[in-house]
Amino acid sequence: LNFIVEKYPLNLDMEPTNLCNLKCPMCPRTLALKQDKNSLGPGEVMPFSMYKKVLDEVSDENGCNVYAIKLTHRGEPLINPELPKMIAYAKEKGAIDVMTNTNATILNAKLSEEILDAGIDRMLFSFDAASKEKFEAIRIGAVYEEVLENIKEFVALRNKKKAWNT
Repeated sequence: LNFIVEKYPLNLDMEPTNLCNLKCPMCPRTLALKQDKNSLGPGEVMPFSMYKKVLDEVSDENGCNVYAIKLTHRGEPLINPELPKMIAYAKEKGAIDVMTNTNATILNAKLSEEILDAGIDRMLFSFDAASKEKFEAIRIGAVYEEVLENIKEFVALRNKKKAWNT
């Protein structure tokens, strides 16, 4: 076999924040906090300047050499107020697939519009149960009806804007 190591990775995962507003029992973040309150260090959001520096380092004069950028990990990415700006910068640099995953608890019409206008390619929602009781037992701190409405509003706006990749 011939293994080819490219100059840049194909995919880049970046964590806009390690903060989260929920305490989901299956989440590694929740488990880490239960074991040791200091195990995650101080909660922070990634400054746009650091994000820009990383993207600039994986770019050349032709733009971004990373095809896919995933803006999520253990934290809730919508907590970072610069998330739409991060998405837009990745698209401006030429990233083909920019995605994030959210619990949608703080998603609202204004933020939905900013994210869609920034050019997000994929928006994944963590919605783990069809019933209110099971959902709220899994997504501790979330309100079933509010999250469902936030997602519906996002989809309606996406459809209105014909942003079909999300």
